[in-house]
Amino acid sequence: MKNYFDKLQNKVNKLKNKYATHPRRAALKFALWNLKCVFHKTLKPYDNSYKQTKEFWRPTLPQDKLTIGFCLEGGVGDLLISALYIQELRKKITCPLQIDVYGHPSQKINESLFNKDTFDNVYPRQLAFGNEHLYDLFIKQLIYPVIWRFKPDRIAAFSPWLSDYCAHLEHFKTQNEFILNNQPNSNALATTLELKKGRMRVQQPDIGGKLGIMPDSTYHLNTQNDDIVLKKYGLKKGKYITLHRGIDGTSPHKEHTKLYPVPAYNQLAALIKKNFPRLPLVQLGISADRCVSFEHMDKNLIGQTDFAELQVILKHAALHIDGEGGMVHMRHFLSGRKSVVVFGPTSARFFGYPENINISAEACSGCEWLTPDWAIRCPKGNATPDCMASIAPSLIFDKIKSDLQRIQA
Repeated sequence: MKNYFDKLQNKVNKLKNKYATHPRRAALKFALWNLKCVFHKTLKPYDNSYKQTKEFWRPTLPQDKLTIGFCLEGGVGDLLISALYIQELRKKITCPLQIDVYGHPSQKINESLFNKDTFDNVYPRQLAFGNEHLYDLFIKQLIYPVIWRFKPDRIAAFSPWLSDYCAHLEHFKTQNEFILNNQPNSNALATTLELKKGRMRVQQPDIGGKLGIMPDSTYHLNTQNDDIVLKKYGLKKGKYITLHRGIDGTSPHKEHTKLYPVPAYNQLAALIKKNFPRLPLVQLGISADRCVSFEHMDKNLIGQTDFAELQVILKHAALHIDGEGGMVHMRHFLSGRKSVVVFGPTSARFFGYPENINISAEACSGCEWLTPDWAIRCPKGNATPDCMASIAPSLIFDKIKSDLQRIQA
């Protein structure tokens, strides 16, 4: 069914008007309508640019190549780390190969995240359903690659190395069933396991280090029309600072325990403008609905850019200030330039990149996934988590003062 949510809202309005005094009858009608939607043959969403049959869209897969499909879950940061993993995996496979990725729900974002050098085709994540069995190997991945479907005979015939690697992944799966079967609630255990091995998030998909991924391994994001985009928004390369406070659009939460408080951001911005008034401050964000505007900004670009433009602006900023999240990961892969990252529930040892100024609280930290609702409620019950409340804006300013002097010079 196309436009499900529009039709959903219309249905709610009709039931509300017709059964205003009979909510139980309305609930029954609504349940039956949704059940009908579930089994509607065109319910599965698709982009009109894709080849369609009467009922289902199918990818085009060659028989003379090994075909691998990936369904990638998580936000932008997770997708980029998965992209790095797939890039390094491809280097190990020497036979004729086609790799398809089912990534972000938005195809425009997919086109900005997944380069054509590594991926043959990239599709919205929702198209993976029903197509897993068509590939010689199909992997689902949030933090670890998990084999979902595979054809051992074809894999062995095309690539003995990949056949051995699949056995390696299956062995890991049998040894770590609790972690893999309870994601993301088991992520705290997975993080602890990796830290004990001296590994970071960017290395996590590389089980056993078979691909040789290191903390400084690179996956290059390509941008286009950089000069045109910067001119459009009145920005000069390396002469402005970007700030961001928000959560990826795939998350159900608008607020999050790992977001530095808005008043603290305002105080930090005030300190920067007082001491470095000629440095332009630019706020980025997906939408006004998910990102609160800061004070003292020279440009507020929340909801003003498309995703490709956002990447260009993030790439050429002299400094980026943010919490741990997708934009920090994206900047790392775009340019490797410095970000200032305020860490709270997530671990700087695990998620921090070496080029960044990673700031963690001494009062409390590292509670990610220790409780099911850690993202929206401090496990201690505090309205403002101690990890954020204890990081003073003046402390952040002192840590970046020398960088600000260099940028303004």
